Amino acid sequence: MRRKSHYTVSELELNLYTFGKEWQLEDGTEYVGLYHRYKSTGEVFTRPVWNASQSKPLFEYTTAVKNNAVYKTLNNINVKGFITPKNTIIVPTAGDRKNGYFTRYFLKKVTDGIIQEVDQKQYNSWKSNTIDKNAYTGTTLKWYISGELNDQQQGSIMSLGVESKNRNELKAANFNLPGLVDVIDSLVEYYLTSDVTTPKDING
Repeated sequence: MRRKSHYTVSELELNLYTFGKEWQLEDGTEYVGLYHRYKSTGEVFTRPVWNASQSKPLFEYTTAVKNNAVYKTLNNINVKGFITPKNTIIVPTAGDRKNGYFTRYFLKKVTDGIIQEVDQKQYNSWKSNTIDKNAYTGTTLKWYISGELNDQQQGSIMSLGVESKNRNELKAANFNLPGLVDVIDSLVEYYLTSDVTTPKDING
């Protein structure tokens, strides 16, 4: 499955063709033929355009790796005791709500660019290399959940609202982990005011 349900035209590279030695299927089989790619996420799939029932993910071609540790590592086979991270649904604590912000943790798989939100325990496992640092990169994100939603002007002083704070934090984290900006749908996710119902444009 693709990481996003909708992609803009500018994100698409369609009707591409490989003669081989470029991409391989998940089982390590070399792929020759038409494929397409998504610039924002780095995803690559078979077929000239997306077909939900027929398109298969493609990975960077690596020669003669089926029987070695590199192949096993890239395919999530635990050969050195490494832990495979799992996407985590985050629930802010009472302390987070009191502070008005909390820290979010993300890991990105090097081979396919997929970004997962994980908990602090898994992030620390990555930091200590219990989760393979050669297979994943990571970053943290400070995320505001309370306070004024919009910027407030008081005389000559501008106080940033939650949207602006989260936009700035997200842009900084995206520098460390490219593609993160495409994973988070709303700048007011987890915001404590119930009347916020419409996701905000994070690219504004």
